Amino acid sequence: MSAATLLGVAGLLAQRDNWSRLGDRFSGHHLRLQTEDIVGGVVLLVAGLLLYFGLNYAWSVSKRLSSKEPPRDVFRRLVQAHRLTRAEERVLREIAEQAGLKKPAEVFVRPELFTEAARRRPQTERLAGQLFAHQGRS
Repeated sequence: MSAATLLGVAGLLAQRDNWSRLGDRFSGHHLRLQTEDIVGGVVLLVAGLLLYFGLNYAWSVSKRLSSKEPPRDVFRRLVQAHRLTRAEERVLREIAEQAGLKKPAEVFVRPELFTEAARRRPQTERLAGQLFAHQGRS
């Protein structure tokens, strides 16, 4: 064996005593709960809880804000999805205004709004048929 190997083995054997005493602080008479330990634990617990609730709140706020789309944009996208003309869009806006809807997009899910409007405007009946054809209405 070389001298370097012998020194390495001797060093490990010398440290063996340190390894065997490593856990002594956590058992027997060495185990004492001090005020600093309790305070530190409580501080860490409170900090962890604050972090958790803060992140949870921030996530819920961002989710609420990102899911809200202005009512005009929803209405505009529905008009585009149904490939309606400007005149048909105007008719739908008038129906929404006459019904007092805060969100004009509700016109797309409330076929009952078209019955009275159809009396005043024949174009409305055709538009209702186009929008609610899947419900068997024309």
